[in-house]
Amino acid sequence: MLPPALLVTHTRRLHLLVVDPTLSDYQHLHPEPGPRPGEWRLAFTPLGAGPYRVFADFTPAATARGLYASVDLEVRLAGAELVKVGRGPVVERGGVRFQLQSQSGQPLRAGEPMTLKFMAEHSEGGAVALEPVMGALAHLVAFDVERSGFAHLHPVETGLAPKPGASRIELEFKLTIPRAGRYTIWAQVNRAGEDVFLPFDFEVR
Repeated sequence: MLPPALLVTHTRRLHLLVVDPTLSDYQHLHPEPGPRPGEWRLAFTPLGAGPYRVFADFTPAATARGLYASVDLEVRLAGAELVKVGRGPVVERGGVRFQLQSQSGQPLRAGEPMTLKFMAEHSEGGAVALEPVMGALAHLVAFDVERSGFAHLHPVETGLAPKPGASRIELEFKLTIPRAGRYTIWAQVNRAGEDVFLPFDFEVR
């Protein structure tokens, strides 16, 4: 019996969201089909050690409903010490300042629909020059500290290209967080063909 076919969602059939125990190493991976039906292969370079959690995000053709599954992968690296990345509210990479905040400027509250505003601005007024990644100019993935699940968010805006030479880009994301606690929201963008991952910490009341 052949394995169930998967639909293409956000340009791919299978998305793997991989995060370390401290939420300091997040990677978004796209496996490729292997030689046998139902087999997928990928390359993964962890930055630290410990029980990484791997979430699979996919949509079977039979139901057309998004599903996810998770598994822990123990990573053992001799002498590995994960370098803590700089976190929000403002993260700078390559002369571009990235910011993520609630649209209202108020604290995030559990169970309430909210709008997050993601901004990218060149520190010297040059072009931000973001390129589409998985069909959008940015993606967000939110994790709670227990890594009990995730939220994969796509911007409200559907246009793939900002104005030529734009020195500032703003995108909106809709989100409802079910319970209070600390969350890390990773933004993924693409600059000059290279994926860039940016972490932002939030306390949800």
